[in-house]
This record gives sequence, C-alpha cells and structure tokens, in this order.
Amino acid sequence: MRIGQFSKICHVTVDTVRHYMDTGLILPVKDGGYYHFDRDCYLDMQIVLELKELGFSLQEIRSFQFYKRLCRLKPMQKEQFYNDLIMNKMNETEKKIIQLKTAHQKLEYKLREINASTTSNQRVIGLPISTMHLLACPLCKSNLSPNSIEIIDNNMITGNLECNSCEESLEIQNGIVITYQKSSLLNSMTDVNYKFLFAEYVKQIPAEYFERIYQGFEWCKSQINFDNMKGKTILELGSGAGIFLRAIYDLIPEDTTYICVDYNNELNIVLKEIIEHDDVKKKLLFISSEFHDIPLKEKSIDYIIDIVGTSNFMFDAKKEYQDNFLLSDLKYLLKDDVTIIGNYLIFEKYAKAHPVIPPDCRHKYTIKYITNQLSELGFEMIASYNSDLLPPAEKYGKYEDFFIEGDKVFAHSLIGKKTPSAI
Repeated sequence: MRIGQFSKICHVTVDTVRHYMDTGLILPVKDGGYYHFDRDCYLDMQIVLELKELGFSLQEIRSFQFYKRLCRLKPMQKEQFYNDLIMNKMNETEKKIIQLKTAHQKLEYKLREINASTTSNQRVIGLPISTMHLLACPLCKSNLSPNSIEIIDNNMITGNLECNSCEESLEIQNGIVITYQKSSLLNSMTDVNYKFLFAEYVKQIPAEYFERIYQGFEWCKSQINFDNMKGKTILELGSGAGIFLRAIYDLIPEDTTYICVDYNNELNIVLKEIIEHDDVKKKLLFISSEFHDIPLKEKSIDYIIDIVGTSNFMFDAKKEYQDNFLLSDLKYLLKDDVTIIGNYLIFEKYAKAHPVIPPDCRHKYTIKYITNQLSELGFEMIASYNSDLLPPAEKYGKYEDFFIEGDKVFAHSLIGKKTPSAI
C-alpha cells in the first residue's frame, strides 16, 4: 500500500510516517519513485506506537527495532527480551516518579514562599503628590487641582484632577492618571487578560527575538550615566509591559521621576502591579493616554525614552497623525537640554507586498529618516548601535503581524542630546 493509505490505517499523519522512515523505525520497500508498506511495516508501526505509550523514547525504540531485526529472536527469547525491556523501563519510571514527587513538593514550598513574600512586600503605587507640578490640562495646558482624592503614603490612588481654566477633568483610577475615559480605546480593552496575554506572548515569540532586543537594551544601559539622572524627569513613550523599565529599574536614582505613558490602561495596571511587588522603591507616575493628549507641562522632560514607541506608533497611528514623526508633535514637552534614549525597528529589506507598511511609508523605517527627524528637532547623535537581524517573520505567529515572510529587520539603538544652541 502507499503512504497515504498506510497512515490512515495506523491513525497517524503522513509526516509522522516519513519521520519514522527517516529514523529507521519502519522500513518500507522502495519501488521506482514510491514506497510500499507491507505487513511487516504495519507490525513495526504497532510496536512503535505501543512503546511510545509506555514511555519509551524514539531512540530507545530504534535500538530495540535494530536488535530485534538483527538477532531474529525466537519466541521464548523474544518474551524474555520484552520482559527485561519492560522491567528496566518500570524501574526507570519509578525513579522518575520519585524525582517528580520531590520536585513537586519543592515547587509547592517555593510557591508558598513566594506568595508569603508577595503578600508581605506589596506596596501601593499611585500618583505621587510631589509630581503634581509636572501635570497640566491636555487641552489648555493650565494647572490641575486634585478633587475627591484618596491618598495612601503620599500617593493619590483615586479621585479627579480638575483643570483650573477649562472644564476638563482627568480621572485617577488605581493610582493611574487616565485622560481618555470617553475614548473607545478604553472600552475595547476591558475584556483582555493582559497578564495571560504577555505570558503567552513570551512563550510564542522566539528567544532570538528577545536576545536581539536585549542587545540594544544592554547597549543603552552601558551608555547611560545614571548619576546624571538624579533629580531629573524621564518620560517613556509606550512603556507597555515595562520591559525596558525593568531592565534599568535598579539603576534609576531614587529621586528621579519616571513617567510611564501608554494608551493601554490594562498594560499600565499589569506593569504597576509588577512594580508594586518590588522591594526597591522608585518615584513612578503612570499615565494612560493617547500620545497627543499627555497631561504634562511644557518643557518638563529631561530624558525621553523611545523604545520602539515611535515604531509601534507608526504601525498603529490614526490617519491624521500618520504623516508626522511622533517626537515632532511632542517637542513642547522637552527641555532645551533633553537627552533621548531610542530604539527603532529598521527594515533592511521588505517583502514584495507588505500588508501593514505601504510603499510610500517605507522610508520611515530607515536609519536615515530617524536621524534626520531627530536632527531637525535639534538632537546631536552621541552614539548608536545596530542589533543582529531579528528572526524570520514566520516564527512570530499572531503577535508581531507587522513582520511578514521576506522582511529583514533589525533594531537601531541610539543616544542623542539636545543643546540650547541647537534650537
């Protein structure tokens, strides 16, 4: 019989049959360009499937098959051989059971230990009262005044921030300042479990991707003088799950204000909960906002961290913002001597037909475009670094759908500084 019929009779896939052929577990006869599977192949396949159910590895089954074929065992010898084989596997399995039970007990103990530590160490992060001077109405840029505020440890947890000039009102929920309570974005995110989603994301995305990204992170860390950040204000655009923040968290000075801005309130909640379990306390401010509605005062930012924030914004930007470079629209927030720490996705090569990035936008994903835009804003590049190429697009599944097969992409990291004379 042919391979298709054989696979159906044995209730396995054709790919499985081919794999077993390649490893010598079944030996069909080749006649011309086709393989023919006979009764011996069927019996071999039944042995393979049975031994797999009993916990034998394919390598063990392969050794058994070779021994059986070469020695041509008689019935009594075959029974003794099977008996020894099964007894050895039983002894091996019993040892594994003991090892697994021991590991399970240790895991239970470790889990209780972690839960006890988590319960005792968790603190509450909110809007620090000491950062109120940084906030401004996103509409008219006037000062904001707190109203109906719940305060814990000098952090505002719930309440409202009322504009002193217009009728704009911002809400504080769970210690996070929210500027888009009327936006459809908030409603579209409420049913998503982002803790689960991020864990699944990490499992599905190839390890090489994170290795390449962390190449850039480590380079950035090596270039930053963290002592110069003392008493300064940092703004991260699109902080997401806080991958970069967590990479530098222990190095941030205690009196530095680190502002996490993301349009996704659920991601801000997840990140805040993670940081709340950290023993090291930092001055953090969480804002859930569209990038064009960030409620901060003009010239309030000493450091701008743009870790793929601009790249993601270009993928997802609303039509009215698609022609703009993100930092050009936010330049009013930056001090005259601001420092930028950036990481941008650069397309070295595009697939022929790209569903996400049209031909007239491809120039935006080049080093030349990024550096030109930053130069126009008055930034002088101090240093830069290119990662190795990211893994091929077919390895990402549904989570990075802006990559498609045929793209060649790497991450471009940079450090730049603005000087008053450049303005």
